[in-house]
Amino acid sequence: MSYICRKALSLGGVTYQPGDAIPDGAVLPSRVRSLTSCGYIVEQTDEPAAEAPAPTGETSGGVLYVPIKGDDDLTVPIPVDGAAFIFALQQSTADEAAAMLQDVEDENVLILIHATDSRKSVRAAAKARAAALHPSEDANGGSAASHPPDKA
Repeated sequence: MSYICRKALSLGGVTYQPGDAIPDGAVLPSRVRSLTSCGYIVEQTDEPAAEAPAPTGETSGGVLYVPIKGDDDLTVPIPVDGAAFIFALQQSTADEAAAMLQDVEDENVLILIHATDSRKSVRAAAKARAAALHPSEDANGGSAASHPPDKA
């Protein structure tokens, strides 16, 4: 399926700017929902793209693209305010961090916390929050996007 880039985005080492066509296969199926819900991509249709609403969000005006190394090398787009939240969370105690995660709505923030925080209780809380955001997937075994793999 083809997509149109709505916000600057890097996929597989290729940077796409708003309005660029993203070819078939460039977006991992496990990332489509997250990138769509965050406003980074929209499905390409036969209708003119000019009628699609402009993306909203980014109160701080910027996005960071954070590479996550592992079985599937992945670049996660994080709004600047989301990155600030992650740093604040990592400076808090494990109990405070677990409580802070209960209000997180951004799946990419949860993915990055799970990938970078070494505290088991915080990682478990991030995984549980991701599952709570998408309860319908849990009945079907979940997905890679909502359940990042545990590090050994």
